[in-house]
Amino acid sequence: MEKKNDKWKVGFWIYFIISIILILYLFAKNNSNQVHLAFTKMDKTLIEQDLKMISEIINNTDLSRTEILNEIKKNKFYNIENSENNKIEFGRVILNFEKEKLVKLEIKESEIDILLR
Repeated sequence: MEKKNDKWKVGFWIYFIISIILILYLFAKNNSNQVHLAFTKMDKTLIEQDLKMISEIINNTDLSRTEILNEIKKNKFYNIENSENNKIEFGRVILNFEKEKLVKLEIKESEIDILLR
């Protein structure tokens, strides 16, 4: 008769431990999703700020490379990170030029994007 009681106790503790592990896993996964959502919202806000900045710069110029460079240098908030022949990088934005005219606008991958992979 004691063996029946022992099996029940062993089964109960195994189920209990599995339940606790499952609850902890689901809790950790939920927190991970919340962190991911917070980083995504922050990234979205940064992209919106960059696009607002770019639209202000582009609206004040004729889309030529020299005028865009002058407009960027005029404002002290913008820091040019790289200015190659046909690219200007500042903030999270890359402006691509062909024949001194703006052709393409790219958003750089952020540290947040790299961490979230």
